[in-house]
Amino acid sequence: MAAQHRVAYFHDDIVGTYYYGQQHPMKPHRVAMTHNLVVNYRMDEQMDVFVPPRALDTEMARFHTAEYVQFLKEVNPRNKDAYADEQHQYSVGEDCPIFEGLYEFCSMYTGASIQGARRLNAGQCDIAINWAGGLHHAHKEEAAGFCYINDIVLAILELLKRHPRVLYIDIDIHHGDGAPPPPPPRPPHARSPAGARGSRLLTRRLCAWVLQAWRRRLPTRTA
Repeated sequence: MAAQHRVAYFHDDIVGTYYYGQQHPMKPHRVAMTHNLVVNYRMDEQMDVFVPPRALDTEMARFHTAEYVQFLKEVNPRNKDAYADEQHQYSVGEDCPIFEGLYEFCSMYTGASIQGARRLNAGQCDIAINWAGGLHHAHKEEAAGFCYINDIVLAILELLKRHPRVLYIDIDIHHGDGAPPPPPPRPPHARSPAGARGSRLLTRRLCAWVLQAWRRRLPTRTA
């Protein structure tokens, strides 16, 4: 009998209280609804459940600029008019509104992804789940597509501390233009390490297989 996968599951009940706005399509409350399904199906009994630690400013600044992180920490619905220039600079507005608890929300979902990566690195789990994460549009010093802090990039950077490569597969219908981060520049005349070409070929084949499997699940369209 195959060994059971060890699953680390991150959730904070407060996630359902964050509110982008009445007409906004981003609804963190859906994360709370998903968690309710997990609990009612008693799936949580098969996992290690954690309240995510909050990501520190210094951790988020491993990818984002310190000035951008500080702006997210300071701005709120009551003082946002005083940050008009910064809102324009960091593309905060309609798609990425300023709402109550914005920084805490970013710190929560980012902390979960970073901690999930750390547990994977330490061999403490085989799978890490963070429903609130995956905000893949956020750029280094710019919000985009409902995303403010790019927890994916930060989790990848954490995984790269132990692993030479990380395969990132994004199943969102929109391209995750904020992730993953570009590789570090290679020195002039540097040669690829042995086996690198084979690894890239394996990655291409794996991505092609995932895409084909996903397409087979799509409903057939008729004229």
